[in-house]
Amino acid sequence: MSAIEERNAREAAERAQQAISIANAELEKSERRYSALFYDSPLPKWVYDTQSLLFTQVNHAAVALYGFSKEEFFSMKITDLIYKPQHTGPGRDIAPQATAADTPSIIKGRHQHIKKSKEIIEVEVHNSIINLNNKEFGLLLAMDITEKLKLENKLEKAIIKTQEEERYEIGSELHDNIGQILVSSQMNISMLGKSVSEKQKPFFEKTRLYISQALVEIRNLSHRLAPTFHDESGLEEAFNALSDSINTGKKYEISINFFKSVKERLIRREVQLHLYRILQEQLRNIVKHADASSIYVDLMINEYDELLMVTSDDGIGFDQRTVKNGIGIANMQRRAALLNGRIAIDTMPGKGCCYTIVIPFEEAFAA
Repeated sequence: MSAIEERNAREAAERAQQAISIANAELEKSERRYSALFYDSPLPKWVYDTQSLLFTQVNHAAVALYGFSKEEFFSMKITDLIYKPQHTGPGRDIAPQATAADTPSIIKGRHQHIKKSKEIIEVEVHNSIINLNNKEFGLLLAMDITEKLKLENKLEKAIIKTQEEERYEIGSELHDNIGQILVSSQMNISMLGKSVSEKQKPFFEKTRLYISQALVEIRNLSHRLAPTFHDESGLEEAFNALSDSINTGKKYEISINFFKSVKERLIRREVQLHLYRILQEQLRNIVKHADASSIYVDLMINEYDELLMVTSDDGIGFDQRTVKNGIGIANMQRRAALLNGRIAIDTMPGKGCCYTIVIPFEEAFAA
């Protein structure tokens, strides 16, 4: 090799070395930037193995919000953050903990996470796939929207309160005014009984029967529109009356059970009203769609000191993946959310259906 060729080769090697040094510097700079973006982000973030679902990295915000140390997180999976109520109902397990099979549904959207302190928080979850050292990982981000939902709930509660006041006014008008008119009509027509000819008596008796039926319907409707709750026993009585109203032909075997743990506490009136409305919707769905013969309603307190209302039937059930939630289920979800609660639906074709309403202790019971 000539001197010129040797010098050119040496210069080329030096330029290559400089390029490598610059690339390494840029890589280190990029890694520091990523590290700052990840570890110092104000939002909880995790990196997890897409196969095992185990966390491999966690940032400071996640540790601060959830209360687990980094070491504790590294022994946990994504599924360990998901909260679902645990309860064994009549013949079934309700809402089991999430598993790896549920991965697509737990790495995006709105969820309830459980902190180390057992506190339940509402989060909006986002997910993306990243490559580290030629291996695929998931990057998970959770935004705590608990306070945002509380503000939304305040507005929603005001709307619901207005609607309930209108219902009470309509129910009272039906009971006090329309009902009184029907009672007066019933008394007046009874006074005409002796003057009715034999030929007219069938029409007279039918008219009197129709007025009696109208009175019963008006009374039932007014009670459904404006249920009266005095204490927890009043709620149980209201539940029984509601079940009787849909079971006039004795088509269903209905069991309503208030556990002793519930009877020993005073359920707030607002909660009683929401539970009543939710049960109305559940019974309406059962009558309309379930083709059931048995209905069970249980009120109890779980291991988290939460109030549970479990409504189950032995009907035909449905496939939640193919059946779109209607207005009825949306209304139940909305009322549960207004109490910072949640609803779980456990059903499959041919296996009946079970609704579990879960309400936090501080929302459910009077101080």
